[in-house]
Amino acid sequence: MTRKINFTNKFLYIVILFTIFIVSLVFYLFSGPKTRYTVEFPEIGTEDTVTEIRFLPRNPVQGKINAYVEEILLGPSVPRSRPLFSRGTKADFCFLREKTLYVGLNVQAVYQDAESEKFGRGKALFEKNIKKNFPSVKKIEFFVDGHEVKSSEKSDEKN
Repeated sequence: MTRKINFTNKFLYIVILFTIFIVSLVFYLFSGPKTRYTVEFPEIGTEDTVTEIRFLPRNPVQGKINAYVEEILLGPSVPRSRPLFSRGTKADFCFLREKTLYVGLNVQAVYQDAESEKFGRGKALFEKNIKKNFPSVKKIEFFVDGHEVKSSEKSDEKN
């Protein structure tokens, strides 16, 4: 009688594992193809950065760069990282024209809270992330609340 129970238990384990495999396969197949991107966020307490890997849909409705910008603005998923801009920062517009990316952020981007990075460094890391993942982008023009943010090395270092 114990042999029959053992056989039944083994059979049950095999059925459960097979069911889990089939469910996982279905989720994988229907989730759609993804593209791998990297995002660097500043590490809390140091000048180093933490690299995160994000998988985004291969052909998002809003476009690849827009989807990536939204991912950056969501902030890090790793607790030891800081967001590039203050929480609540959103992209008002984002489009590419002749290898120049135009990005308009809401006014929340310039406010600094306790957990966000300084605006100048956040902007520099934003540009680094974009150029690393989208080599076709040669220049990035920033706008905050509809006003162009002039790029200068000295002011970026101070902020």
